Amino acid sequence: RDKATNGVDDDGNGYLDDVHGWDFLGNNKSCYDGNATNQGEKHGTHVSGTIGAQGDNGIGVAGVNWNVTIICGKFLGGNGGTTADAIEAVDYFTDLRKNRGINVVATNNSWGGGGYSQSLYDAIERANTAGVLYIAAAGNGGNDGIGDNNDRTPHYPSSYTNANVVAVASTNNAGGRSTFSNYGLNSVDIGAPGTSIYSTLPSYLSTPYGSYSGTSMASPHVAGAAALYASVHPGASAAQIKAALLDTAIPTASIARDSNTPVATGGRLDANATLGGRTAPPMVLGVTVTTNKPAYSFGETATITVRVSDGVDAVSGATVSLSVRTPKGKTSTYSGTTNADGTASFPYTPMLKRDGAGTYTASGTASKTSYDGGTASTTFTFKR
Repeated sequence: RDKATNGVDDDGNGYLDDVHGWDFLGNNKSCYDGNATNQGEKHGTHVSGTIGAQGDNGIGVAGVNWNVTIICGKFLGGNGGTTADAIEAVDYFTDLRKNRGINVVATNNSWGGGGYSQSLYDAIERANTAGVLYIAAAGNGGNDGIGDNNDRTPHYPSSYTNANVVAVASTNNAGGRSTFSNYGLNSVDIGAPGTSIYSTLPSYLSTPYGSYSGTSMASPHVAGAAALYASVHPGASAAQIKAALLDTAIPTASIARDSNTPVATGGRLDANATLGGRTAPPMVLGVTVTTNKPAYSFGETATITVRVSDGVDAVSGATVSLSVRTPKGKTSTYSGTTNADGTASFPYTPMLKRDGAGTYTASGTASKTSYDGGTASTTFTFKR
């Protein structure tokens, strides 16, 4: 590796004194311009803190992996950047791993824009061949700030189909999809925290910490988890690390595969499960049972509604069973499936002579693959 300031390209990679990485936009070794108005420096520093800010020191924030080396690859500035510089940055990291003896596990790509580039695809494929994961933000929707479907309108670089690409959506602090986050059953892999993320900012600012939101904030959580997994499993391949990240995702209703805004895994990052600390637990279905009013007269029909959620979002496609017990001890059973609003409704019309006046109990249960089932009940009355 290069020495810091000897003015010699010690490792022969063509980048003089690149101890901390390289600024491909400015063609120099400094990733900081020291400009407080430069949003790119703030953005990059914020992302880096999420990956690897020092923990357990009583200062600021803790990154996902405290013991990690972060190398800068800067190619964007206040006026954007070029695909050519992006390609050079990708190849720079590939070369570090392949030819310079540096264990580059993954690159984090909290950026997006522009159309498909075969040359960039080829650069990412060279990284794939070298065993470097390419973890990328899925994008933040269009001008309306509402997430878009990347299956319909690709978002690059996260929509490149190379095997080493991991496309990351954003989730909020309640576990649901961030409204701004893009999604896609075939083009986005997993969710991770990206709403109001508190992390580091450049030290030249009076307050070197702040909260940002975006899929740019979600992607480094996954990159940090990838580095964490590699530290525990030093011989793991890029494919094995990717599988460990995706196979342990926590099922999440708002990005479930059968939801309106899906991702491929149907879930969000669980770094502990990725490390083998535990198998990702199934989500527990929350169930409520209600009637359209508390009391009826015989001859009326009650509407009994079973609502199913994961505690945050409605769960569609859940199998619902409903039983109604009458004052005379008779039981009627019904079954159905929740709709897009997470509800299934059933009409119920008792008969006075057969069922009796008084209190009726409606009990609902719900089940769905990858979830733990839930139950609930309510009471209502029929009067003479």
